[in-house]
Amino acid sequence: MKLSSRSRHAISAMMELAAQESNGETPIVDMARKYSLSQSSMEQLFAKLRRSGLVAGRRGRRGGYRLTRRPEQITVAEIIGAVDDEQQARNVHSTYESLGLDANASDVAWDTISQRIYQFLGGITLAEIMETDGAMGQLGTTFTEARDAGEPGPDAYAAVAAGGR
Repeated sequence: MKLSSRSRHAISAMMELAAQESNGETPIVDMARKYSLSQSSMEQLFAKLRRSGLVAGRRGRRGGYRLTRRPEQITVAEIIGAVDDEQQARNVHSTYESLGLDANASDVAWDTISQRIYQFLGGITLAEIMETDGAMGQLGTTFTEARDAGEPGPDAYAAVAAGGR
């Protein structure tokens, strides 16, 4: 199985936010440049992540985005669900039923497969993928070092989730 480009970019961007968390908000223009995306495409991606409550943004010259929860509390399934059509990917059968159509065996099988994949990805956190295969080393720091240094603490995530800084 291969994730969509949108999902891959969203996961990478969320890893970037986690890696840069001690530096405050990360400007969207910097991430767009780093991942060779247009600023408009990155803004659309972040609009979906923001609507899903995964990131919070601050406007202005020194603005940018940051996570609303600790990386250990964000799953890969949440990230993918935020940027891809989660219901379409997870539940083909109920779509057929809502239209009064019969789903064939193949549709039901793909629906089951999609649900199982989504459940599996729901068990993988952003922190886990950042620590796998030294992924954080490529971003310039390690999540464990940032966590052990105590920056940012749990209060920082609570403040962001509550709408503060």
